[in-house]
Amino acid sequence: MAASMLEVRLSKTTKARCVFAACDLKSGDEILVEEPYAISLSTYQDRCDYCFSDRNKLLRCSRCKCQNYCNTSCQRSAWVLHKNECKDLQRFSPGKPSETVLLVARLLQLSKKYSKESNSSDDFPCSLSELQSNHEHFNEQRKKQFVKLLSTLKNYCGDQLPSNQELLHLFGQVTCNSFNICDPEMQSIGVGIYLKSSLLNHSCSPNCTAIFVGTTIHIRAVKAISKGEECSISYIDLMNPSHIRQRMLQEQYYFTCDCTSCQEELLDAEMGSVTCENCSGQVLRRDDTSFQACSACNTQVLPTRISEVLHIEEESRSLLEDCDSFSEKLKSKSKGQENWQNLFKLWSKLSIKQAGVLHIENVYRVRTVDKLYDVAVNLQNWTDALYLAQKVIQSYRKLYPSFHPLIGVHLLRLAKLQHFLGSFTMAIQYLQQASDIIKVTHGLQHELYKQLEEIQSNCIVEARFYSSDTQDKVN
Repeated sequence: MAASMLEVRLSKTTKARCVFAACDLKSGDEILVEEPYAISLSTYQDRCDYCFSDRNKLLRCSRCKCQNYCNTSCQRSAWVLHKNECKDLQRFSPGKPSETVLLVARLLQLSKKYSKESNSSDDFPCSLSELQSNHEHFNEQRKKQFVKLLSTLKNYCGDQLPSNQELLHLFGQVTCNSFNICDPEMQSIGVGIYLKSSLLNHSCSPNCTAIFVGTTIHIRAVKAISKGEECSISYIDLMNPSHIRQRMLQEQYYFTCDCTSCQEELLDAEMGSVTCENCSGQVLRRDDTSFQACSACNTQVLPTRISEVLHIEEESRSLLEDCDSFSEKLKSKSKGQENWQNLFKLWSKLSIKQAGVLHIENVYRVRTVDKLYDVAVNLQNWTDALYLAQKVIQSYRKLYPSFHPLIGVHLLRLAKLQHFLGSFTMAIQYLQQASDIIKVTHGLQHELYKQLEEIQSNCIVEARFYSSDTQDKVN
């Protein structure tokens, strides 16, 4: 972080410390780079447990046989914490504890190692004790999660633990301040605590985004930010209607967002829209259980149709909540192709139910098509994948902010598919669109942007070659 770019001061409304621009910032500026205070790799990820690299050959710890490292350098660096947890991993049964349990256990180790004194030179926190917990606001579900974690933690660490109250406070800090660490394509691969980055507040219309290079977090401006304006990121997936986003923020972070996007009624109506039974036009949502008239033919939505919509949305919600962990398990099994075929059938069945009922801009429909795309790629059904990717990008552009990293990533995926299928002109067009976003969200030095430039160069060469070859044949 350049000291002149940011400043931390109390918010006039919340009275809490927030991050503000100390000078005018432009879109694409990198305003904060931070190494993690503590990290934990997702359970089903086959990566280095220290740097999160996905190299093919990993070195496994010969003692616990649980943690993997890409080389001896990573293994030595990890040993500072692993030398204590190695015995716990050997004793723990069954399997390996969740990433949350590992993260909490590592935070307990670090709290003993580092002083609680903070560095006030830049007014950024540099100790865990300065992060908010909000454990006093826990609902029953969160309390049950803590009880479950406490049981697993005792099984993992033994009885040498702080008091339950101290652990409750720590669990609150983890749930309120941890970041999902993502790979270059924005897929979560682990969790981490970043002390300085945790000071950035949430907005559903953020002016900054968080991108990871390995386990290092990079905060970049995605809009022009004036001096004295607060810098914000998004804590949650923005492709949800405002009432769902508000519930998610309240349940995990205990606040209500009042940004401009939360007042945008039209976007909410589109995210929950359904298809008209009469003309197949878009019917905008009014609230959870009622709809406006069809925007094309003015037909009203009948009660039976509303009941059908709510049933399909509930089925979609339930399946989507379970799918991520299931997909990770599929990737770790030997019969991958057969499992992916079964998953394709599952998502296809849901998609058929949704078709003609949920509009293509309904978030449940978008997510289902996105899952179908992911499965099609894993099955190497490239034509299906291209068709699905084209449907997804239309909705992404409508429902996400203009400079959202997922739009750039998905455009790059589309370009790769077009390139693979020999549509070089279309690939170049998508690459340019992806470049316009990724150079802002990821930066010119990010491996994703370098990958984009390489594909673009290949596409240009191949387009010229095949064009020349075709011309020669004509002559």
